Amino acid sequence: MDPRASALNDFGLALFIGLMSGAYSSIFIASPILSLLKEREPRYVEIRRRLAAYPRRAKSSPGHGGGWSAPGLGPDGGDDDGHGSGPVAVVPVAPSRPTSRPVAVAPAIPLG
Repeated sequence: MDPRASALNDFGLALFIGLMSGAYSSIFIASPILSLLKEREPRYVEIRRRLAAYPRRAKSSPGHGGGWSAPGLGPDGGDDDGHGSGPVAVVPVAPSRPTSRPVAVAPAIPLG
């Protein structure tokens, strides 16, 4: 085997390992650290304080109007078998607006 090809293969392997470790670090290490640091900023402390003080909406039971927020979620926000994640904060969401205009459809032209 040509020594240059071997050197390129070794370099390619080192590059691949660096790429994978960098991606892992960015996703699973740097993101949580950034999240922790951002939560300490005054703006986010105020948002968390307001959210904690926000009155929770009474939950209705499934089948009696309202229901839970998604199929398969039980009264505690977890799955239907009672293994939930605990109480869930209800945050009002503004109605969404269409982001694009409707596209006009051209009439069909007979081909014949």
